[in-house]
Amino acid sequence: MRFSTSAVFSLLAVASALLAAPTVDNHHDQRIRDRRGLHDYAKKAGLLYFGSAADIPGTGEDTDLPYQAILNDTHEFGQITPTNYMKYGATEPQRNIFNFTGGDVLAGWARANNQLLRCHTLLWHTSLPSWLETGTWDNKTLISIMENHITKLIRQWGTQCYAWDVVNEAFNEDGTFRETIWYKTIGEAYIPLAFNFATKAVDSLFIPGVHKTNSPSSKPLLYYNDYNIERYNMPKSLSVGRLIRDVRSFGARIDGVGIQCHQIVGRTPTRESQRMNMQYFIDLGVDVAITELDARHQNVSAIDAAARQQQRLDYESTVGACVDVATNGKGRRKGCIGITLWDFTDKYSWVESGFGGLQGQACPWDANLKKKEWAYGGILDGLRKDRL
Repeated sequence: MRFSTSAVFSLLAVASALLAAPTVDNHHDQRIRDRRGLHDYAKKAGLLYFGSAADIPGTGEDTDLPYQAILNDTHEFGQITPTNYMKYGATEPQRNIFNFTGGDVLAGWARANNQLLRCHTLLWHTSLPSWLETGTWDNKTLISIMENHITKLIRQWGTQCYAWDVVNEAFNEDGTFRETIWYKTIGEAYIPLAFNFATKAVDSLFIPGVHKTNSPSSKPLLYYNDYNIERYNMPKSLSVGRLIRDVRSFGARIDGVGIQCHQIVGRTPTRESQRMNMQYFIDLGVDVAITELDARHQNVSAIDAAARQQQRLDYESTVGACVDVATNGKGRRKGCIGITLWDFTDKYSWVESGFGGLQGQACPWDANLKKKEWAYGGILDGLRKDRL
């Protein structure tokens, strides 16, 4: 079921009425019962935002008022990322025929709540429409298709988005280029080309004094986004560093690196390794952001008190690394700008369906929309040096 933007706005009043003090698993941590939320603590820690991804209409989110009430709580979340509705298959289901309905709904939601909108994603190797995947393309034609798609999406949402993920997940674990339709047809130049097209689209769209943007800079920021680039001095992270240099040598803009941080409980990199890795990117002249944070248990049938405590520590390590190199929320220097959960609840997490039910419970809210003291508390521990 798809709701129009106006229908979603009407839900906001109902959702706001439902908003109450956070539900918790127990009462050991006073901060969890505090009216302040993750976004409040993130700003105190020097970040611009703490946010969540969401799918609305989604698979039930559009009628789930308790879920909406939490997402609508700007004490918890000052930023929203559309999980799926701005991806290629959703926005251009047929060549040069665009559908912005789903993306418009969540963009309207963010606008109504004065939440930052982080737009995701312009180019990826999956979630592609069948016409693109099954077509036979030469270099020139596919470049034209790519430019048209990037330009149309930035024109649709560009002035509201404070940032765009321009290219998503371009590298294998060993740092080599992933064999995508873009790479196989265009070659490694597709990434600088994509950033060049995005740069031109943003520059032509944004006119100071005419268009408004929630970006902390004068124009929407352009990011490269990937997973398993949390560890310092690893092949994949080093390839992202080379990408930054290549894009700039091409004359295009790249403003940041999105570090997804889909962590595994007990296998999360140390805080120091994550901090050093973030600093590596920052020293190349870009911001970093944690863009898709969760921390999944590999065996949900074996979760005990020790596993919960480890999840707490893993959340603390990742969030704390970002705080260690925070920008102070003012954009005065490069650093870690903010953190986004890849949905805040197990109820709608990709992990629950993505691993056949064997792995899961990755989010700080459980499937009943109750805060998990250990996971939520771990985030707070990362955001605050003083523990209550």
